[in-house]
Amino acid sequence: MTVLSTPITPTPATVYIVKTGVANLGSVVATMSRIGAEGVITEDPAVVAAATYVIVPGVGAFGQAMERVRHLGLDRAIKERVNANRPTMFICVGQQILGNSSDESEGAVGLQLVNGHVSHLPKHVRVPQQGWNRVLSAPESLYLTSGYAYFSNSYAFLSIEPEQNQPAAAPWIPSVSYHGAQFIASLERGAVLATQFHPELSGAYGLQIYKAWLAKSATAHLSHVIPTVPTFPTPSPSTSSTNGHPSSSGLTRRIIPCMDVKDGKIVKGIKFQGLVEAGLPDLRASEYELQGADEIVVLDISATDE
Repeated sequence: MTVLSTPITPTPATVYIVKTGVANLGSVVATMSRIGAEGVITEDPAVVAAATYVIVPGVGAFGQAMERVRHLGLDRAIKERVNANRPTMFICVGQQILGNSSDESEGAVGLQLVNGHVSHLPKHVRVPQQGWNRVLSAPESLYLTSGYAYFSNSYAFLSIEPEQNQPAAAPWIPSVSYHGAQFIASLERGAVLATQFHPELSGAYGLQIYKAWLAKSATAHLSHVIPTVPTFPTPSPSTSSTNGHPSSSGLTRRIIPCMDVKDGKIVKGIKFQGLVEAGLPDLRASEYELQGADEIVVLDISATDE
């Protein structure tokens, strides 16, 4: 993992990841490596301004993220990138701070690049939303197809409006998902992509989004065509909550395999007796990932230091 605080000449294979102070940086850096790019962490506005590709991730609270961005002087560099249609990607809270304000942080003002308010997800469904949910993409989308992505959020844009100060500005192209209500799963405009979900935690679907953004964003042009807003079909109501609302969500069941490990090998047995080796954890974990596992639990049954 590389950390930079001074400007350098960027290369097309280098993606600069903004250290907002509330982000899962390690996962994004590792994902860049997996798709053949180098992830470089920075909090320097000059680096952000000069870079070819920039990712702004975020985990945590809207107000905390904005406080950090403004304290470091990153707000101006980020706004200039978006307004100039330069390849920039925002993840989770990174998407939320593009808006005007949020239920999460009263009085906090966002970057105001998206004319919308970040709302709390409906209280009749479980929050935070934690797991895989279906994403419906617009036909005009350059980077997404419909699929399943991993979400971890309690807040989201339920809708956005045209920009008041720039009525002729190119519109944002949305994708949508559903958790108690339809909400915006992603926004894109030209070279800029923002996702409420975590592509770096979304398996092959997320990797394809990163690859598409890296391959297409440098030459992406703004479009003034009014996009088609997908409509997510309301999921069939499941059990009702105590207030009588249906607990409707597009969340799928989570698949969490567990591997019993001893001396660096997977073992199988009955009540930890008669153990038989059953393969290597890293190889089996890769297989589980390809099969759609959400998480993997590794249980060291011998409680060793390995």
